[in-house]
Amino acid sequence: GAKLIVLGGPAMLIGLGGGAASSMTAGTTNADLDFASVQRENAEMERRCQEVIDRCWQMGDANPISFIHDVGAGGLSNALPELVKDGGR
Repeated sequence: GAKLIVLGGPAMLIGLGGGAASSMTAGTTNADLDFASVQRENAEMERRCQEVIDRCWQMGDANPISFIHDVGAGGLSNALPELVKDGGR
């Protein structure tokens, strides 16, 4: 079977409120949810992930990557089943 690999750093609470915050009525916000909803960049982790992707596509026909998926507000419980479905596995 296919292997599912998750690249990236620890999520902690950064960006995990995105779906909840975007679904709220304007003006009914919560400071903790706002803080958790804003995704913040991590240049070092981005560079490391990009290096892995670059090395894989440089392998040509032996490239082990079939799909890449941005996790987003749905989390891994949404992203991994989508990858499996799209991969026909």
